[in-house]
Amino acid sequence: MKFLNRNLYGKVCSLDGEAYEAEWNEQYQKYFYELEKISGRLPKSFWKEFVMHHMHDSILKSINISKESLKSRCQYKLTLCLIDYQNNNIEHILVFTDIKNLRSDLSFGEFSGNCDWLYSEILPIDSKRLSFEVMLFSESDLYFEFSKLHYKKVRLP
Repeated sequence: MKFLNRNLYGKVCSLDGEAYEAEWNEQYQKYFYELEKISGRLPKSFWKEFVMHHMHDSILKSINISKESLKSRCQYKLTLCLIDYQNNNIEHILVFTDIKNLRSDLSFGEFSGNCDWLYSEILPIDSKRLSFEVMLFSESDLYFEFSKLHYKKVRLP
């Protein structure tokens, strides 16, 4: 993570965390400035949800990677399904296409399933690709690069 990294998060959560709040807020402002530059490359419905709370504290319901065969090549698609921590009747489905450079050390601890998702960053790689990085509560991370994001918000019964 470039702006909201685990080291800074640990400082903010420490006993003297208030001393690091200004640094956290400054880093957040820098990140948001960069994020706004790429807002046109993201679905409007996703942008609206993401800028509200960045999926913070969401529960990771599922992650799925699938191969798609195209006319001249194959590409991979990654689907993340998240349950909204504040409202368990809302599911966020994020489908990333043409993923590359997937790196993960996913692990789930005793708090898994409660509030898995701490913070995430979406940043530009170049004019066609973006990166998506997630810091999970279980001290694990997920990183990949993608070409396009599809987003759907579902209200569950």
